[in-house]
Amino acid sequence: MRNAFVAAAFIALLCIAPGAKSQPTQSLLVSNTARDAINEGNHWYGIARGFYKDKDYGKGSAARGNAVDAYKKAIQKDPKAYDAWLKLGDLYNEHWVSGSDQWNAVEDFKNALALKPGDARILNRLGTAQNYLDQHPAAASAALEDQDMKDFVTRYTAAWCSQDPARVANFFAENGSLKINDGAPSVGRAAITEAARGFMSAFPDMVVAMDALDRQGDAYIYRWTLTGTNTGPGGTGNKVRISGYEEWTIGPDGLVAASLGHFDAADYDRQLAGN
Repeated sequence: MRNAFVAAAFIALLCIAPGAKSQPTQSLLVSNTARDAINEGNHWYGIARGFYKDKDYGKGSAARGNAVDAYKKAIQKDPKAYDAWLKLGDLYNEHWVSGSDQWNAVEDFKNALALKPGDARILNRLGTAQNYLDQHPAAASAALEDQDMKDFVTRYTAAWCSQDPARVANFFAENGSLKINDGAPSVGRAAITEAARGFMSAFPDMVVAMDALDRQGDAYIYRWTLTGTNTGPGGTGNKVRISGYEEWTIGPDGLVAASLGHFDAADYDRQLAGN
């Protein structure tokens, strides 16, 4: 099926005369806010390329994440933001962390193609991304595995918003562990339940949002942002917004065997104090 699509894309390219321009079926003017977000994405994309070139993959991944967020923001502001769809596809297609990014590239290129049917640049990119998956079955298999993890992390995020700490613990193996910054690890579901309860009690209106899920070898990096008001027992009444991430080791049962959590504790304390 995909090979047939690649062949069709190649034929379509041959049918476009040199120098000819594809004809969009609709206006592709975007709002200023969407354009600003696209420019921000381009900025971070360039930075990510530099870090990847220097083999600084940690900083490259962080800059890449910022670029993805900016392009997605542009699309949220204006779904007809063709450049955002195209650049997001390029980002996934060029600086891929796992096979799932190739699938994301295909979907983004298709969305761009819907805005500019017959565009030679998109057809070329789309054919390349799908051809990669055809030639690398392991990448396609990893893509399906990562999609399962994205479903997993979506449910995990919802558990943190539920005010039911046991729901969070259920995502961990029976003897799994959760370590937050330099604190002692909470080992076992009962201990993890109490660790989650501490946050939920402190912030009765707590909302956790998933920012990104990255794969690094066999491990996953779950990036999140927590917002809430410290109105729990002994609370200060101040609002907190803090971002962080968890480094996950997934066990053979498909649950979290170990999680290393990180966030800026000094900034957290400052916000709690209202400074």
